[in-house]
Amino acid sequence: MIDTSLFTVPAERIDAPLLMAFLAQQVTERLFTESTTLEFKRQSSSDNVVRAICAMANTSGGIVLVGVDERTPRQAPGVEPDEHGKLVDRCRLALEPTFVPEIIPVPLDAERVVLVVRVQPQLADRPVFCGGAVWVRVPGQTVRASRPQVMDMFARQTAYGTVPAGMASAALVSTFYPPTPNGTTDDAALPKLRLRAAAGVLLRPEAHAHMMIGSALKDRLRDAIDASDAVRWAAGRNPPAARSWWEPEIVRATEWRERRLLNRRWGPDNVSVAVHVRLEAARLAWSVDVDIAGSQPQDAAEADLVVPVEHWLRGWTELAALVGTVLPDAVSEEILSPPLTHAGIVLWVVSGCADLRRALGLHRLSYDLDRGNRTADWRIDLDGPDEVPAALSAWLQRLLLDEGVTDGDRVAVSFVEQALGTQSGAAGL
Repeated sequence: MIDTSLFTVPAERIDAPLLMAFLAQQVTERLFTESTTLEFKRQSSSDNVVRAICAMANTSGGIVLVGVDERTPRQAPGVEPDEHGKLVDRCRLALEPTFVPEIIPVPLDAERVVLVVRVQPQLADRPVFCGGAVWVRVPGQTVRASRPQVMDMFARQTAYGTVPAGMASAALVSTFYPPTPNGTTDDAALPKLRLRAAAGVLLRPEAHAHMMIGSALKDRLRDAIDASDAVRWAAGRNPPAARSWWEPEIVRATEWRERRLLNRRWGPDNVSVAVHVRLEAARLAWSVDVDIAGSQPQDAAEADLVVPVEHWLRGWTELAALVGTVLPDAVSEEILSPPLTHAGIVLWVVSGCADLRRALGLHRLSYDLDRGNRTADWRIDLDGPDEVPAALSAWLQRLLLDEGVTDGDRVAVSFVEQALGTQSGAAGL
């Protein structure tokens, strides 16, 4: 059977030695054959990769290893690092309802990675479609589901409470994973910096039975967002303009997205806030973005700086409180029913710039943080807003220590204290 440690071990512990040990075990025990829960793909560009993900989501889950050749597993050729973002985008575009599995890039060297794709079916709204069809796994193959199989998936999905305890934040990742640079012309649409926070609630049966995203709920959510500390932070010292500035982008009974440009008097200019709400099975989930737009500079000088460290940490904190406390309270008041459980919180910071570290001002530290480990997005998963101070501090400590900052723990604590010790009105962009 498969060594399930690769599936269950925390993502940050999956490295090249663990991956190669897993592959060696498969060879030694002659298990290295594709099954219902294990698939190998030499490249990520094939449509078969997304179909395999779709099929595992509709069956028992499993692992797809991208960049591994079944014939020569111990010489995994890997793929280019930007294949991670490309595969995320393929999943987001091809899988319906939206489903993005956990995709972990494992560096083999400076130029190649293996993508460990972990598919957990309990996080998907099944049946999941790909290319207009429902796919399932049989031993070693991905095949179209039969009509009885599809009907059974619909019946099981209507069962209440599909997301198990402790897995709620992963379900939010599947729904709201933000676009990241992938080296194509689509990158031009990304802002210089995007802070995103996502959360949600599992609804009680009496509320879910008649639930839709109607005008009254939208009005209450707009009012809550406009009055929040998160928007005051994003708008700087100038209060936001009237709610009439909201511009709809998606309007459906089960999905709603709107955006508004904030009326700012001081830089940075062209800052917007967006809300995205989705009703999926028994879950009502939402994300709120703060986007800082602008063209990317031609050189990598100080102009790359978008938001200093302590300011975006404050922004993350305010967004976590908005999506994790303010909006759930607003929903409960509107539907006159308390939620059954909260669905966790996920925070992202994404940059359309070439180097997220420079965009966030980390290059200003008196340490060499540019070691070639560039990235376009960072993420933190939380159970609730009360965890934010400790989680931010621990996350930043790990980041700085991994970069070789010997006293990174002290530096991280200092930044978090600056961010959270400043009054909201003075800590705006």
